[in-house]
Amino acid sequence: MKFLITGSLRSSRGPRALVTLSLLLFFLFLAAHATREASATGCTPAAVQTNLYGGPHDEELSFSGPPPGFLAILEDLHMDLFFFGLLALFLGSILYQVRLGEGAKRILLYAIFLLPLGYIFARGLSYFYLTSAYFVVPLGIGCYLSLIAAMLLILRDLYRRESAT
Repeated sequence: MKFLITGSLRSSRGPRALVTLSLLLFFLFLAAHATREASATGCTPAAVQTNLYGGPHDEELSFSGPPPGFLAILEDLHMDLFFFGLLALFLGSILYQVRLGEGAKRILLYAIFLLPLGYIFARGLSYFYLTSAYFVVPLGIGCYLSLIAAMLLILRDLYRRESAT
């Protein structure tokens, strides 16, 4: 993956097919993940909390052990942290080479890391707090849209003709 470091993403021997196929697989992952989340979550805060965790819980984490069902939640959340982190690392490393304004690039880089993180934490915290459930759907939508926007910008730049200068 030398092209991630050397900036040879668009060279004549560049890895267009590799990056394109990787982005296709990541897009399919996002589509499957979004479909699974949408069917398991719901659209209202009460539905989010009920569908994800069986309703509100008054338990608190303590040193004597987690409340019942919380370990299953942690398992789901830790997998999402890994997959979204890996995707953001891959997209972010390629975004550094995309021909885009520095401000827009910086905003998109923060979005592809922070929106998934906020989404994952909101889902986990909604086990305990109904207020957190209000953030799950908007953060989820923002998460998926920012990742798809990054992928589309990368593809656009990857196949964009060089400007005549």
